[in-house]
Amino acid sequence: MDTAYQNFFKHQSGFPRFKAKYDRNQSYQTYQGVSFSYDKSKLYLPKMQEGIKCIFSRKIEGKIKTCTISRNPAGEYYVSIIVETEGSYPEPPAIKPVD
Repeated sequence: MDTAYQNFFKHQSGFPRFKAKYDRNQSYQTYQGVSFSYDKSKLYLPKMQEGIKCIFSRKIEGKIKTCTISRNPAGEYYVSIIVETEGSYPEPPAIKPVD
C-alpha cells in the first residue's frame, strides 16, 4: 500500500484504487432446466415451480444453452439467454483487389 502511494506522488502511476472484496453485480447462472411460456409471460428455472414473471424483448428460437439472471446495484433484475440456433451464416462479401 505504501509503495502505491509513493509511486503516485512520484508521478509514476495513477491514484491507487481500492478493489471491492465482492462483485457489485450479483448473478445466477444455469445451464439446464430452463423453459418459458410466452402466453403466461413467465420464465421457469430449476427448483422454481411458479416461474418468474418477465417481459420478453423477442421470441426465443433454438436450444437454450445458458441463462444468466443478474441484479444491478439499483436492484433491477435482467435475464440474459444464450441460444444455439440451426442455420447457415451469410457469405462474407467478396474482397476486390486494389489495382
